[in-house]
Amino acid sequence: MPELGPVDLVVTSPPYNMGITSGGGLKGDGTGSKWKAASRCGGLAQGYKEFKDAMPWPKYEKWQKEFISLAYSILSETGAIYYNHKPRPWNGEIRLPTIYNPGLPLRQVIIWRRNGGINFSQTHYVPSCEWILIICKKGFRLKNKGCSGEFDVWNINSIKSDDHPCPFPVELPLKILNTVNSGLTLDPYMGRGTTAIACERLNRKWIGIEISEEYCEITAKRIEKETQQLKLFN
Repeated sequence: MPELGPVDLVVTSPPYNMGITSGGGLKGDGTGSKWKAASRCGGLAQGYKEFKDAMPWPKYEKWQKEFISLAYSILSETGAIYYNHKPRPWNGEIRLPTIYNPGLPLRQVIIWRRNGGINFSQTHYVPSCEWILIICKKGFRLKNKGCSGEFDVWNINSIKSDDHPCPFPVELPLKILNTVNSGLTLDPYMGRGTTAIACERLNRKWIGIEISEEYCEITAKRIEKETQQLKLFN
């Protein structure tokens, strides 16, 4: 990733470390009955293709801080990271996504209201929102003054997918891309290629990074289908 810079925009959502829990929630390798139930409620069927998503918390936090630092280092002077993560209940407390920020400038927090969720515990209400941290360089600005009228709570329904445990809807990166100027967008946790699809629709340049060959193949098929549809309607 260090060789890629500079990029104008990083839009991404890392694995959430959902394979471990302090209560009676999702445990193991993503093949148990609760994972399957979670899939029916919004998408945690079999875990990730080549990643168990079950690190010890100190290791996971270190990994994410190092990732954000690296992503920030390749931003252009007007660039920004839109980092999607979720608050996690843990041992009777809440872990907020801001714990993964290694002390870099945090411009704003966007609340993504998913209008759906799942909960196995009596200790808290159903989590139905996620956060998007905007970590950016000093020169970052929204596309125009009209975009500054957008609220910081985005109501975008979550989606289900049989090929990815935590997909985000294409409306999410589209919302981001429509409100910023970006010459080159990077998604370092590309998954099934949703950020790439949004870039294709808006004719933006993009780079995606993904360790799973299967997800890369899924992305390629989705992009092929998307470009065919764009040619049809254009």
